[in-house]
Amino acid sequence: MHRDRAGFLTGIEMRGPAWRSFSAGGDKALFRLPGGPGRPSRVVVCEAAIDALGIAAIESCRLDTLYTATAGGMGPATIAALQQLLQDLASEPAGALIAATDADIAGRRYAAKLQRMATEASVMLPLGLRIAVVGERCCCLN
Repeated sequence: MHRDRAGFLTGIEMRGPAWRSFSAGGDKALFRLPGGPGRPSRVVVCEAAIDALGIAAIESCRLDTLYTATAGGMGPATIAALQQLLQDLASEPAGALIAATDADIAGRRYAAKLQRMATEASVMLPLGLRIAVVGERCCCLN
């Protein structure tokens, strides 16, 4: 489920083995899974909600992390939501954005866009690249 900053439902991402869809009339903002209460100092951005859930499981749902997903696109509402999160992270001394994207050309472009957005907002991107397998998909974690 995609929610806005206030937590209101904006749309539902649906996936199956051979199809994917988004709720008719819904707005893509961000899928949000908080790792714990309070304001996060770390945000993981994935392309799909299932990837965000997988990374949360791999990391045992870190308390300092908000796990998010964009449903594979970055429309105006998604960009605005990400910019607001980056603004919040910029005020945290240890604020960091983690781009977790598919290990393909499109995923690398997506990660590069997230990196540009984080740099513009003065948010740290941890160095190093790890590859994690989430289901049958590989994700790049920076």
